[in-house]
Amino acid sequence: MRALIKYRGFVWRRALTDLRHRFAGTGAGVLWNVLQPLASIVLYAVVFSQLMKGRLGQIKGTFGFTLYLCSGMLPWIAFSESISRGTNALIANAQFLKKLAVPEYLFIAETAVSSSLGLVISFSLLILFALATGAEASIHWLALPVPIFCFMWLGYAFSVLGGSLRVFFPDIGQLLPVVLQIAMWTAPIIYAPDAVPQILQDAAPYHPIFPPVTAMHDLFLFSKWPDAQIWVAMFAWPLAVSIFAHLVLKKLRPEIRDAI
Repeated sequence: MRALIKYRGFVWRRALTDLRHRFAGTGAGVLWNVLQPLASIVLYAVVFSQLMKGRLGQIKGTFGFTLYLCSGMLPWIAFSESISRGTNALIANAQFLKKLAVPEYLFIAETAVSSSLGLVISFSLLILFALATGAEASIHWLALPVPIFCFMWLGYAFSVLGGSLRVFFPDIGQLLPVVLQIAMWTAPIIYAPDAVPQILQDAAPYHPIFPPVTAMHDLFLFSKWPDAQIWVAMFAWPLAVSIFAHLVLKKLRPEIRDAI
């Protein structure tokens, strides 16, 4: 934490540069940071409100399932992007690591911050869409930054673990997309929690991304405060993974710069 605070300017500047240059060379340029998530929201709205007529338990209204899906999918996209890019961050920045005396995980933190900024943009668009389609603003929405922060913190922690191991085990780069697919389909992002067999419902609370996703759904869609165990697990998972990941990095650090 001390290093992240000390080098916060370095991380922030590189994250902003990454966000600005992500679509360099395209006609719309930086506007794609808005156009892409907006297009996804509109697409989901058309498919699930008109073509599939989706409905979901407590959620009422034409766009109920659209809001449920987007409030899980948009954070998931940022989370998985953070892990995918973070796992490859040390390899991608090998030339800087060989020249700069800065902690390795700063380059991983950069990808997490960049993905988080993208999530802020996309979720803000989702809130505007919800208001435009008749949803009522709730005081619970003010707490949304908490599960979003915990979700992206968890993504950063997994990225540190994956990035440290990726240097020595290249197969992790091929395995990661499979693991992320399994993680997405075993969490209540695409479907409602009660839409799966009971055995999976019982196992869901032990899924690392279940607490923040559930909290976002509760706050944004159902206007209710998540249960106490959700709040505890939401912080416990990223903290535990962060500690383990940094212990692994500390163990491998003497060899990383020579191996990349």
